[in-house]
Amino acid sequence: MIKGILLLLMVLLSCDNIDNKQGKEFSEKSEAVNFAMSSLKKLDTSGIYDLYYVIETEDNSLYVINTRKDDRLLFMYFYDTIDCEAIEGNEYVIYLNRSSSNPQKDTCVEKNFNVIFSSGEGEALTELNGMIFKKTMKKNILNYSLIKEGNILSEVSKDPYLIIEEIIEDVPIDSDKYRK
Repeated sequence: MIKGILLLLMVLLSCDNIDNKQGKEFSEKSEAVNFAMSSLKKLDTSGIYDLYYVIETEDNSLYVINTRKDDRLLFMYFYDTIDCEAIEGNEYVIYLNRSSSNPQKDTCVEKNFNVIFSSGEGEALTELNGMIFKKTMKKNILNYSLIKEGNILSEVSKDPYLIIEEIIEDVPIDSDKYRK
């Protein structure tokens, strides 16, 4: 009887923890980011993801995306690095800001990158691990509320505030555009 009650309490508490995690709120952006990186690290059972992108969008969304530093998403071409931190020597977190339409190198991790997204460049991406938070003001208090975690590829590819479409110009190589 006591074992049954203990088991029931454990189930109820674990369900409560799952609900609390999904509705998790943070008053500081750094708390939300640290929570996301810690959770995403636990999801990475293979240990291959070593780069976190942190992007705030104009519609008050906060993305924390986990990927590999050898790969970079196509739309990341159009963001500038605001800040870059090394974590434990092998991992990096990069805070990004929208930039011009000029493709850039990833100066943070000091290497060129393979562009991946379902655009014919590299491999088609089927999964993108990350977390999405919504920034709101409640009673003059700023909150970052967790709204999605896990594979956020469909949300990323549909967000007009996040994705910048790459326009490839068909300009002949002998055009005046390339002459000095």
